[in-house]
Amino acid sequence: MPTARADGTIAFEQTSTNYRFLANDTYNWYVGAPGQAGTLASGTFSTTADPCPRITTARKRAAQMHDSDITGDGYADLLAIDIAGRLLLYQNGINSNPGRVPFSTSRSIGTGWSAAYGMRNVTMGDLSGDGVADLVAIRSDGALVAYYNNIGSSPAKLPFSSGTTIGSGWQSFTSIAVGDVDGDGYADVVAERSDGTRWFYKNRIATDPLHRPFSSGAQLPADGVAQDLNGHGPALADLNADGYADLTPGGYSLDLNRTPAGNPTPFPTSIPIVQPSSMAPALDGWSVGDYEGRGSSGIVAADPGRSGQLLYLKNPLDPNAQPTVIGSGWWSAAYTLVP
Repeated sequence: MPTARADGTIAFEQTSTNYRFLANDTYNWYVGAPGQAGTLASGTFSTTADPCPRITTARKRAAQMHDSDITGDGYADLLAIDIAGRLLLYQNGINSNPGRVPFSTSRSIGTGWSAAYGMRNVTMGDLSGDGVADLVAIRSDGALVAYYNNIGSSPAKLPFSSGTTIGSGWQSFTSIAVGDVDGDGYADVVAERSDGTRWFYKNRIATDPLHRPFSSGAQLPADGVAQDLNGHGPALADLNADGYADLTPGGYSLDLNRTPAGNPTPFPTSIPIVQPSSMAPALDGWSVGDYEGRGSSGIVAADPGRSGQLLYLKNPLDPNAQPTVIGSGWWSAAYTLVP
């Protein structure tokens, strides 16, 4: 706002009532005097010196809305692998279940998904950009395998019938995360090695002649994001509703995606997440997704503190948020959540 100095010059405080900083632009100013009608002076001023990049609001991308949506209804579902290697689908029923509890019953949609069958690092995301989540896994032989979701064409509504090998040599990675990092509508991969380095693989399925999503990766600069203390690896999910996947390992820390701000590196600097005390100890399984159709992702955690509970944290960015108990009997010895 403009302020008249005693010497007759005009000073400007580049803030407004609602915002700490004004966006770089040209503004009109007017100065009056108490008890005097009319304007004493007027003019324009520009704010262009601030080096911060202009942030534009991204539209919601299809893959970002459906990175954990198996059934295509716009709500993230939950996948778990039991001790026998069965893949269990918990369809989101938040709009129909009593008390708006999202997950009540499950059905088996596959077998042979545990480490005993050579499967590891199973995670989900919309690789093909068709609006439903696919599965990606690293096999014990180092093959990267995609299971494209065909729930719409399967008579038994089984989304994952067969896998397609889309890469080799992935045994050097200890974990992978799948999500739309660059906002183009196709889920990308961030892979983590045992030395703590992370690698970004952009999804090129729409332009590759053979429709292979991943061909080569680039190492991401170190950002201070700690590795998941429980060995589940990082996850990619849009936690701040800007349409771009953010990076979080185990819910312990967070690197908000700076792509919409024009930053050449999506994950330059991490910030800590204040976990509720009920979720912090021995979090043994977790998943991320937009479980309420809000446009941003929450965290579901299984068996924290060996309680057997299933907890839902609606807004991980809120330091005062407390989780809601949405299930029981989720012992880590019996179930592993698919992130």
